[in-house]
Amino acid sequence: GSVALLVRLPFSLSIPHFVSKGIGGCWDHVSGNEGAEQRVTEAVWLLLAFGSVDAILDFFNFHLFVVVQQKVVRSLKLRLFENVVRQELAFFDAETTGNL
Repeated sequence: GSVALLVRLPFSLSIPHFVSKGIGGCWDHVSGNEGAEQRVTEAVWLLLAFGSVDAILDFFNFHLFVVVQQKVVRSLKLRLFENVVRQELAFFDAETTGNL
């Protein structure tokens, strides 16, 4: 899970960079600077590419953490059940079902 987060990090951090490049290119285009349209197009394509990779990696990160969470919860439930089953019979006589 941690490795997947580290792989995803550069893609997540690049999104604001490409947004700012696109906005800056739009501003340059309005000001009449040459090549601004090319910079905007490039920024949009890079934003689309890096954003897509980020979204795919985010899905896998979420999936990995859900799987780990389910395994931890299952393990805790099994340990609890094993401990309850191993109690002496007197424990069940003293405790009501609602307290268990």
